[in-house]
Amino acid sequence: MDVSDQQAIEINRVRAFIREHAPDLIEAAGDSRWTEGKILYRFESDEPGMYAYMVGPLKNGKISWHLMPLYAVESIRDACEAPLKPFITGKSCIAFRHFDDLPLEALTTLVRDGTPRFHEAMEAHLAKRKRRK
Repeated sequence: MDVSDQQAIEINRVRAFIREHAPDLIEAAGDSRWTEGKILYRFESDEPGMYAYMVGPLKNGKISWHLMPLYAVESIRDACEAPLKPFITGKSCIAFRHFDDLPLEALTTLVRDGTPRFHEAMEAHLAKRKRRK
């Protein structure tokens, strides 16, 4: 998909925001049919296909930002969902045109506090799954 100049600017602002508030995450190119053309943010220990955040362009000129802590961590959802509601397009995805339109206080809480909680939740889930095998 072609990315407009404006989309590239907004995606780079999201990238900088994630790097600032979740420096333990690594940036990777999408590695599946679902994530192809997107930028993933994951922990070094994550299995393929896992990510905390995914950012990419949409055909309508907006940016899509998947926020997995919003989906997986109830306390983060309780703290951040209301201010994000106008942008939410799914259980953990927001869409926007301009980064400055977003509720930055809620996103700061989500990324700064939600990232380690999401990682803990995923580690517990994976350990539970491994015990079942």
